[in-house]
Amino acid sequence: MRARLSDLARQAQVSEATVSRVLNDKPGVAPETREAVLAANVAEADGIELLAFEDTGAYRLLLPAMSDDPGELERFYAETVEPLVAYDDQYETDLVQTLETFLECDGNVANTASRLFTHRHTVRYRLERVPDLSGLDVSSGTLASYFAATSSTA
Repeated sequence: MRARLSDLARQAQVSEATVSRVLNDKPGVAPETREAVLAANVAEADGIELLAFEDTGAYRLLLPAMSDDPGELERFYAETVEPLVAYDDQYETDLVQTLETFLECDGNVANTASRLFTHRHTVRYRLERVPDLSGLDVSSGTLASYFAATSSTA
């Protein structure tokens, strides 16, 4: 099916394509449209051309919350990620980049330090600032999904 979708995207001369599920239980196109938009956003953030809704991973869990109250994601961003961005801007630090890299490295400080070309103590110091500024628990297993979703919102 993915090969067929890729062929259709090329024939339509589009560089990016997303696919929603067929939702027979709900009339109209609104749910399908929301799924396609979510898949498009995830595909864009991941730098891929074709992504089915089923392949959006944990982002699927955010769709109902965003559909029921789209402002909630913006409020979450304002309460958590935005203070980190403001701190980085004010003090010329790299808290956001450090946190993103830390999450990409599955919470491994040594790998984070290596990727950022900095000392592991610097990484730890930066990560200690995160809860103070944002209330985010860096050790939380759910932090990666929330941060990924909200950091692409800005």
